[in-house]
Amino acid sequence: MFRKLLLSILKKFLEPVEAEAKKVVDFTNAKQNYVDNAVEQNKDEWLIDLGFCEFIHDVCSWSLARNAGYEFMEMLKQIDKNTYKMLYTVGSWPEVKKIEISSAWRPGGGVHSIGLGIDIQAIHFESGVVHCFRKSNATMHPSALKKLRLKLWETGLINQWIGPWSKRGVLGEVPGWHKNNNRTNVCKQHRNHVHLTIRKG
Repeated sequence: MFRKLLLSILKKFLEPVEAEAKKVVDFTNAKQNYVDNAVEQNKDEWLIDLGFCEFIHDVCSWSLARNAGYEFMEMLKQIDKNTYKMLYTVGSWPEVKKIEISSAWRPGGGVHSIGLGIDIQAIHFESGVVHCFRKSNATMHPSALKKLRLKLWETGLINQWIGPWSKRGVLGEVPGWHKNNNRTNVCKQHRNHVHLTIRKG
């Protein structure tokens, strides 16, 4: 009885803290809002500040689209609405402050060319820590990124994750999580970013 009373009291004190941590995110017209909030910071480098999270597209992130004659806004419009839903979802998490995107839509085939592939090179956390998806012989898998990976997979919004430390959903592999052993081309190509394939809704 005393334990239940104590838990009830603690809950009342903790509820306001939890409420403050939650972000107010409007998923309505997510794609158009993302496009409308794009601001060029430097030449060919863009920032999308949605209030609850910032998204960075550096000069290299859309070079293939740019070289094919696309403007940045045109490139954004090629990205599937389900990809924006995934970005909004991750951005809405209390621990996430900023996401650096290294590639989104691009011509040339594959899931990127249909707007369902996106590459992320770094995530800035509200704690002030910045974790890059970059593996060297000395770097261990940051626990914050590991938690985020599992959390994202559980949403059902993606069906493929290929990163510096782990991968899942690679065609021809046994289902489940596997280490990036740096032996195959797929592994070698993803030692400095994580590729996400978004599930078509």
